[in-house]
Amino acid sequence: MRELGKELIIVDKDPQKVETLREEAYEAIVGDISEIETLRGLQTKKLSGVLIVSSDNEANKQALRNVKKHFRPSLYCVARASDVINLQEMEEIGADFVFMPSRIVSKSLSRSLERAESVRIGNQLSQWFSKNTGKSLAVVVHDNPDPDAISGALALKLMAENYGLHPTILYNGEIGHQENKAFVNLLGINLEHMEGRDISEFDEIALVDCAVPGSNNMLSEGTHIGVVIDHHPVGDAEIDADFIDVRPNVGASATIMTKYLQELNIDISSEIATALLYGIRTDTLDFKRNTDPNDLSAASFLYPMADHEVLDQLERPSMSIETLDVLGQAIKNRQVFGSYLLSNVGTSGTEILFPRQPITY
Repeated sequence: MRELGKELIIVDKDPQKVETLREEAYEAIVGDISEIETLRGLQTKKLSGVLIVSSDNEANKQALRNVKKHFRPSLYCVARASDVINLQEMEEIGADFVFMPSRIVSKSLSRSLERAESVRIGNQLSQWFSKNTGKSLAVVVHDNPDPDAISGALALKLMAENYGLHPTILYNGEIGHQENKAFVNLLGINLEHMEGRDISEFDEIALVDCAVPGSNNMLSEGTHIGVVIDHHPVGDAEIDADFIDVRPNVGASATIMTKYLQELNIDISSEIATALLYGIRTDTLDFKRNTDPNDLSAASFLYPMADHEVLDQLERPSMSIETLDVLGQAIKNRQVFGSYLLSNVGTSGTEILFPRQPITY
């Protein structure tokens, strides 16, 4: 509690423990917190909270009852329980927070293992980059890339440049949707189309937000890949790659890339932070779809560095003249047939069908 700047009064039945605590400059009292006499001795103290942490469940429950009965109801109470049943009983008595030491140890161990794994794969990726310093790198995203794929590729490009590689982001198809076009234009992201490019001109290839050559990308099946980073499940597909990091539990490839940038201590510009944050938000539907704690922690890390004016513009992109023309033609040429509204938008030959209910004029 000293770390939190809080004064602490310790009550223990063991006089030797109390004496040791006093020698270490703690305020300690000999007593039993489950006995009302001990509590009466504490009533003159201005307590903001009570921590009941003995290993005796019954003593802890009795202490809780006494505290709730003889102290002000708003006094914050923390209690220790050895199992779920006692935890529930203590909550029913009125504990504000009940913890189980076994769960704390388990969570701490889990976090330590996750951290160790993150360091391990971060070192592996770092070694791959170091081994390929000076080489050209094709950073390939899936066809018709979305903000998650583009921002992930942008982060990998930054990492490669930090290790002395010469990366180029390549895509196939189109960057569709008004939001995606605005995303690329507002952030000044440089991507090159794969059409007419010979992939063999590059020394190495990386895949971001896709994992299998020939599946939703223009690479030939069986192409050897240097680095694969994705969050989509690959099933039984076999991938010929030097480094593979596929995490289906994570909601966005941008999350994985953010973790790498953190792990490798690479400086992140406002533009890249904005791109990655937008990539995470769009792929998780603003954290409502397939969201993992890693997505939230990555977003929290990026948030202070992101350009929020640009994010606002991305969420409300202006329409192009062409889009307005098409919408105007659709409204002008609309016809209602039964339960459908039919419209022709002109020379493109595209017909748009809408259910008749509801139709707003």
